[in-house]
Amino acid sequence: MMKKRTHRILSMCLAASSLFLCACGSGTESETSGGGRTSFTEEELESGHASFQIEENLTVDADITPKSVWEKKYAVYDVKVFCETDEGDSVKKFRKSPLLFRHTFKEWQKVLEGLEPGKFREDGFVLDKDDQMELDYQGENGRTYIFRGDWGGMQKGLAYDSPFYCAFASVTTDPDGWEDDGVYYAIQDSVPTYWENNDLSFLDDPDEAAGKIRDVLETVSGRKIHEKYDFVPVGKKNRELVQKAQPGGGYDSEGKELAYFEFCYDVDGLPFAHLSLNYFPEPGAAIDDLCYWTDLGNNKLLGTSEHEQRAMMDEDGLILLDMCDRIEPGETCREAAPVIGPGEVLEKMEEFYGKQLLADSYVVNGLELAYAGYFSDGSDGEAVHPVILPVWVAEVRQEAPSGGVTKTKFVYDARTGKTYQEGW
Repeated sequence: MMKKRTHRILSMCLAASSLFLCACGSGTESETSGGGRTSFTEEELESGHASFQIEENLTVDADITPKSVWEKKYAVYDVKVFCETDEGDSVKKFRKSPLLFRHTFKEWQKVLEGLEPGKFREDGFVLDKDDQMELDYQGENGRTYIFRGDWGGMQKGLAYDSPFYCAFASVTTDPDGWEDDGVYYAIQDSVPTYWENNDLSFLDDPDEAAGKIRDVLETVSGRKIHEKYDFVPVGKKNRELVQKAQPGGGYDSEGKELAYFEFCYDVDGLPFAHLSLNYFPEPGAAIDDLCYWTDLGNNKLLGTSEHEQRAMMDEDGLILLDMCDRIEPGETCREAAPVIGPGEVLEKMEEFYGKQLLADSYVVNGLELAYAGYFSDGSDGEAVHPVILPVWVAEVRQEAPSGGVTKTKFVYDARTGKTYQEGW
């Protein structure tokens, strides 16, 4: 039996006070006046983990993208979109050639059999009167799954206007989908210091299960799924956290054990982070139609990013598989170049926290180099358009004396150091 392992996506952070903190990517150590350490060692930068106390209310226990990764060069890409500009066009295209995620009905049957043995009760894809698709998939485990496929897009009048309708697909045991969403949001909202080690009685090796799910996602999307994944074992130790986050709406009171997995696509060996970064175009700037979500009433754009790909299972088998395929890197618009190191990111965070009195307890979870959707600056007379670029993503866990817990995120351009998001 393989050793139990728990993987966490390295959504990271570093926080600091300007009176005491200095940082350097080279790994040179420095100390505060109280004897606390304020920077990474070379060994920590190379190994990808740092653990030390800076001051009384600031502790680092962080996974960091290792030096061997951030010393490489990374490019910026234009966005390639797998969507239609009109929902009707998507439906017409499907009726003419019934493909979902560029796969036929028989291909989906084979893919699902490899994850959860069973078969469809229908003989092919069928659209209902609302131009959506719901098919029954009977699993050999005795469960009936609802296989859904549709083309989603934000509607006008809801603050955002999406010019695209993109393929979504899910396989779920819940006819309404609310229980699945409840578990997802409960896990996101519980904000634990860390999830307890895997204590599930039915799953000894999360890596093996994750590998099967990853294979399905890669087959369906035709894209590489990043090797790191988020795994939450909702067993005896973690169940209370999930139930407390959304009482009565996230996880059934019977308390069956559950394994939750979350994946993201891979871009040049880095995770494609799900971030909606605000961009404020200059007044009168030309905006390309490829800007996925727009909120021009408030003069801002929301960065185009791919949703997480997620799955849930319990002792009886699969509960949910949820996937989306909207965008991926297209043509290179800026050639590969060096990126800044975590030490420079630390300096920027020092400037932010140096203006505050750190009365709460700040836990450093880590610092990660990733790709994210953002926008070109519209220079050289070009319209502002979406791009996929490398960023440093930092996350702070803040604990108030009253017991309240919040997560704060920082995002910086990894090539230029420009601030995209701080303290949100």
